[in-house]
Amino acid sequence: MRQLPRKVIVKLTYLYNAAFRLRYVTSYWKTAEVIMVLKPGKPATGVASYRPISLLPLLYKLLEKLFLKGFKPILDEKQITSAHQSGYRNKHSTKDQVQSITTITEKTLEEKNVCPTIFLDVAQAFDKVWHERLFHKIEQLPPAEHSQLLKSYLSDRYFRVKRTNTQSSNK
Repeated sequence: MRQLPRKVIVKLTYLYNAAFRLRYVTSYWKTAEVIMVLKPGKPATGVASYRPISLLPLLYKLLEKLFLKGFKPILDEKQITSAHQSGYRNKHSTKDQVQSITTITEKTLEEKNVCPTIFLDVAQAFDKVWHERLFHKIEQLPPAEHSQLLKSYLSDRYFRVKRTNTQSSNK
C-alpha cells in the first residue's frame, strides 16, 4: 500500500475517516476468506487434519491498526488489560510469560515452598467470548466512537471457505 499513488491514499484517508465518523464498518471488510491448511503429518482425507486460517481484507487490516493506535492508550490508561496478559500488547510475548513463570517457580522452590500452578487452554476462546458483556465493558470507556465502531465490526460478520479454485457462499 505504500507504493500507491498519492491520489489513492487521499481517497483511502476519506474512506477511513468516514468509517470513524460514522462508527460503521462495511460488511465487505467483515467478510473473512477461510483457507484450509493441512496440519503436518496428518492425512489429507480427514476433516480434522486441516487448520482453518481466516484472511481479512487488507483495507480492514489497516483500519484495525488505525483503530488500535487510538484505543490501546485508553485501555492502558484505564488499566483494562491485565499486567499479566501478553496477547495484543506491544513488547509482550509468550516468551515473557514463560520467563516469568520460570522465575517465580525457581524462587519459590529455592525458598522450599510449594508452588501450585494451573494452566488453562481454552479451546476456541475467541469464538466463546460473551459479546454483550464485552460491549458493556467497552461502552464504559470514552470516547464512545471506539465502542460503537468495535460493535459494528463484531456484528454481522461473514466468512466464506476457499479451496483450490472454488469457494462457498457467505455464511
